[in-house]
Amino acid sequence: MATRITSPGPLGHLPRRPVPPPGLEPEALAEAYRAAGPRNRRLAMRLAIVAEALFFAGLVAAVWQIRRDATVWPPAGVMLPDRTLLLANTAVLLASAVTVWLGLRSFERGRASAGLAWTGTTTALGVGFLYGQWREFVHMGGWQAGEDLFSPLFNILSGFHAAHVFAGLVLLLVTLAFGFGGRIRTNDHLVARLSAWFWWLVAAVWLVLLLSLLSF
Repeated sequence: MATRITSPGPLGHLPRRPVPPPGLEPEALAEAYRAAGPRNRRLAMRLAIVAEALFFAGLVAAVWQIRRDATVWPPAGVMLPDRTLLLANTAVLLASAVTVWLGLRSFERGRASAGLAWTGTTTALGVGFLYGQWREFVHMGGWQAGEDLFSPLFNILSGFHAAHVFAGLVLLLVTLAFGFGGRIRTNDHLVARLSAWFWWLVAAVWLVLLLSLLSF
């Protein structure tokens, strides 16, 4: 609802303070604004997750189009990922999906110390996963990948995923900062919840990418 603002006078004096509409108390307006904040942030994260899911859906659709035109997949003679490293990396990411849930549940129950410990564990696992992705990137030829399509395709998709893992780590670090600052309580743990949502997206996308690239 618009408010009335007095225009500057002819002598250039400052306008008077905006006058709230009749019957609307400034305190009530401020309270409504504060109440809408968490709901708006949850909506923003849901929209961001939907947008990221659509982005990766487009990448997966491109992979399946390439696979449909290939007579053999993966093509004969190409460099394949290190399966041991790939399985270990995947296990680390799946474990982090569990630890981030444990952290969120701890915050919800008012156990801030346990929540911080589990969130820190998730962060460490995420860093380990990124290191594993880098090792796999180097194994697959890095920036000097061969002329075959499989290696650069694998590196491109894992690279996009790594960028989202990094974004998830930033959210986890924000959660840790809020937690150590005493800003996460039983009735106010939204930052931990939003971080967990994004991290679960990262874990789910990784499984879909692997199935798209490596299923025979």
